Amino acid sequence: MGRQVGRQAARQAARQADSQLDSKVGRWADRRVEAGRQASSQAGRQVGIQEDIQVNSQVGRKAARQAARQAARQVGRQAGRQAGRQVGRQAGSQVGRKAGSRVGREAGNLKQLNFYSLCYPQLIRLKILEINNPN
Repeated sequence: MGRQVGRQAARQAARQADSQLDSKVGRWADRRVEAGRQASSQAGRQVGIQEDIQVNSQVGRKAARQAARQAARQVGRQAGRQAGRQVGRQAGSQVGRKAGSRVGREAGNLKQLNFYSLCYPQLIRLKILEINNPN
């Protein structure tokens, strides 16, 4: 019973950590996107001003649109890359922790099994069954 409650508590904590991470990354990405929007509109404005100074022609407007698009793409790409890196790093460390704890558990089970094999050879089969079916 205690093991079940512990498992549930661990699951709940992991879920909470995940949602916190998601919201943090989401907020961060939103900020980056907003910064990208502002940068692209600024680039567009600057190109537009230059184009007004030159000649208010179709070519100038096209250049303004292209420059704005390029700036937005660049900022978006960078923001995406950074967000991906951060999420990947955090997810990787979590996976590493899980794997580490699992290896530890397995090692503990083996130690226990060795102890049983020395003291109570007839209980080994039961112990193996218990390890293979934890419930």
